[in-house]
Amino acid sequence: MRISELIDGLDIIERKIDEDFMVEGLTLDSREARKNYLFFAVKGSKTDGLKYAEDAVRKGAFLVTDRDVEGFISNKVSYVRVRDLVGVINVIAAKYYGYPHNYMKMVGITGTNGKSSTTFLIESIAKASGTSVGVIGTINYRYGEKIFPAKNTTPDPLVLMKVLSDMRDSKTELVVMEVSSHGLKLRRTEALKFDVVIFTNLSRDHLDFHPDMDDYFNSKRLLFTKTYCRDSNSSALINIDDEYGKRLMSEDFPKKFGYSIKDKKAFVHCLDYEVGEESIKASILVDGKRLQIESNLLGLHNLYNIMAASGAMYVLGIDLDKIVCGIKTLEFVPGRLQKVRNEFGIRCLIDYAHTDDALRNVLSALKGLKHRKIITVFGAGGDRDKGKRPLMARAVCEYSNIVIITSDNPRTEDPYNIMADIESGMDNSFIRVPSENITGNENNVYTLIKDRSEAIRRAIIIAQRGDIVLIAGKGHEDYIIEGETKRHFSDLEEAKKAFEERRMRGI
Repeated sequence: MRISELIDGLDIIERKIDEDFMVEGLTLDSREARKNYLFFAVKGSKTDGLKYAEDAVRKGAFLVTDRDVEGFISNKVSYVRVRDLVGVINVIAAKYYGYPHNYMKMVGITGTNGKSSTTFLIESIAKASGTSVGVIGTINYRYGEKIFPAKNTTPDPLVLMKVLSDMRDSKTELVVMEVSSHGLKLRRTEALKFDVVIFTNLSRDHLDFHPDMDDYFNSKRLLFTKTYCRDSNSSALINIDDEYGKRLMSEDFPKKFGYSIKDKKAFVHCLDYEVGEESIKASILVDGKRLQIESNLLGLHNLYNIMAASGAMYVLGIDLDKIVCGIKTLEFVPGRLQKVRNEFGIRCLIDYAHTDDALRNVLSALKGLKHRKIITVFGAGGDRDKGKRPLMARAVCEYSNIVIITSDNPRTEDPYNIMADIESGMDNSFIRVPSENITGNENNVYTLIKDRSEAIRRAIIIAQRGDIVLIAGKGHEDYIIEGETKRHFSDLEEAKKAFEERRMRGI
């Protein structure tokens, strides 16, 4: 496509271009720049693309920037200077890839917790109905037989449009994607139009990025504005049991539908339910039509996710029997109350919960199951919101008998400082003891073990038949970040290793 076609209609301050320049690729990374590529020189939080502009154009790339290039590149370089670079990136990416989102049904999900689980539920329902589906989310990006690791929950506009383009070319009919507050505030999704948007809930998180909860919420609420509407049939499914969800019901969106366990007048609501040891059984009404639900997922929070997925797929025209079938078919969501099978009668679960609200949801679900003791292993990420650390501790204390505080992606922070922040929120009824003194028979005790592998091992070694061991915080992640280093680490693998040790030692 010619550069003149791509920039047609844009708000351009100045240009120095060959109108017939043929564009063969787009990039934000000078290392990926090639001949006939457009290189967008974005000023980020850590680096400035203009510093690498000379290198990109030396490779034959064409520069697009929003700043004066004098002093950065030679006078011979072709470039376009625009007023709104982020807006231009969105427009050019969509145009270059042929507006792929217009050829597929689009479902966007936002909220603090439940996004990934809801995407898995929708994906399973789509498959049950014979609908080809693609997913863009925290765990990975996937469609057909292809699976790619997710660098960001919501990728930048160039990656996003490329993935959507590939999905379209693979005959994908439905795309379900997690839309993060970062993605919305940084305008990564600005070019998209959705048929259905979902709000799961909102609780404290990401306050290292957002200055306060209002900013966090206002970023989320952008998804429920007309900017993101496909047309007059675009629908919003909103959790109205959440206080922030109630506020969204006043947004100017074509169609708004509430889902609720408490409000029997909601578009999707629950008549009765049973959250059991191994499943959820519920009778829900969607637009007055009754669905008898059985799910392998655990916890009341997953009933909310089931209601959101059911309502979304119903408004997209999926048959009720296919919705029921898809929910029943889903065995588990990776890293979300994922079971670690063992021969010791211990219920060991891996979960991504890394906020006080998520921990409270998960642990309250586990507290309702038959158990002897609940042993919780958790930490908090470094270089992130410090204010939530003591709140997480309080949530864990509400439901746990034994708590092991450990590392969770400490990044450039001292792990001991992070653990100290968490410890400051421990309930006064909990007593700190050395890890080697814990036998597994105590109540209201906690310990600190910096090494996450050892923390998981210790929890599993002291656990006894009938105990619940929750390993929280990392879920599906297969890495840990220490300093600037990212190395392989899996809670699931570490738990399996610890159980194997027990077996070998006959513990």
